[in-house]
Amino acid sequence: MGYQSNWSRIREQVFKRDNYECQSCGRRGGPRGDAQLHPHHIQPRGKAGSDELANLVTLCSRCHATTHDNDQLRRDGDCGRRTNPRGAARPRRRTRRR
Repeated sequence: MGYQSNWSRIREQVFKRDNYECQSCGRRGGPRGDAQLHPHHIQPRGKAGSDELANLVTLCSRCHATTHDNDQLRRDGDCGRRTNPRGAARPRRRTRRR
């Protein structure tokens, strides 16, 4: 099951919508930080999930690994709150401290 030809555009739209911020722990990536960001399918593609923006959320590499139980990336360190966005309409956004 491959990605759509416009996957790069969809991916960038997700990152922009989420302000280049992990929606689980709040780490910043892209032009605003150093975290590696991943678009995560809330409803997996293998279980009839789509590439629609409503089904995608921005996660940093560590939170994405935790979500998918990827022990090797998780060993690199804990990125904070361990929240599993799977099944949620949208993970809770971290509020900024002023």
